[in-house]
Amino acid sequence: MGYAGRWPQDERSFARRVADHCGTRHHEVEIDPASFPDLLPTVVDHLGQPNADPITLSTFALFREIRASGHTVALTGDAADELFGGYDRTVTACSAPAGDDWVTPYVDALAAIPRPVREKLYTAEYRALLAERTGAEDRLTERLRSTGRDRLSAMTDIELRLRLPAYHLRRVDHLSMASSVEARLPFCQPSIVRFAAESPGTAKVWRGQRKRAVFEAARGLLPDSILSRPKQPFTLPIAAMLTPGEALTAFVTEMLLSDTVRNDGKLDEGAVRRLLDAQSNRPTNGTALAIWALVIYLVWLRAGVPAAVTASEWARR
Repeated sequence: MGYAGRWPQDERSFARRVADHCGTRHHEVEIDPASFPDLLPTVVDHLGQPNADPITLSTFALFREIRASGHTVALTGDAADELFGGYDRTVTACSAPAGDDWVTPYVDALAAIPRPVREKLYTAEYRALLAERTGAEDRLTERLRSTGRDRLSAMTDIELRLRLPAYHLRRVDHLSMASSVEARLPFCQPSIVRFAAESPGTAKVWRGQRKRAVFEAARGLLPDSILSRPKQPFTLPIAAMLTPGEALTAFVTEMLLSDTVRNDGKLDEGAVRRLLDAQSNRPTNGTALAIWALVIYLVWLRAGVPAAVTASEWARR
């Protein structure tokens, strides 16, 4: 999949190289980022809940094209990262020296918006309300600190039992079925899950290498240039797409400066403006992802979700 125009992180050339090497039939799907503002409410509606990963747009568009080409079943690679330690946050935590706090950075990396950035976006009222409650971040931190398991096993438990079903598999299921496509997940086969569970940690993360067993299994079957290239998630080049003059930027700005933000009671309007200014003046992936998460939340609110209430209403409950 690619996007109309010239964007960083275009991986179509790598996909073509794999297809040529394996002798498979190669298909390329190109979607226009100008269609994203109209597409986003549809995607959020199919998901039924906020999902802050920009991959939702790519996933929806890809399954739509798969169905349009006459196919009703597709294979996906979901669960490989969870089973075999494929995430940056996992490798970083495993590489932290003994005695260092690896839990806080790992849990923070799970958040849609990292805690230091997130708390600056809240109104004083909402920040005070959250301070009185135990959130998911605190519960995950306690769970990891109290476990008697090694780091990788403890993180795998979080990734596989909590995050994979609620965040990844739900997304794939809803966005594939939106186009009446059945998604099948080879890495979720019981035999593969058992193999991963019984494999030593060195078969997963070893000396900074991730998914070691998967890469070793692919050695000789795929070009070395593919196996040695940096990990690249299947997602949008969101930092580049949220720059001045882009269609997505205009939509995002309109959403974040709307009355919805003022009336919601959770987000500080001034802080949101500063976030937009920061992305406009010096675009970064972190800032862009924070903006995207807020926009998804606002699109979900605008859809008329019954549970969407203001901070004052939460306090009264």
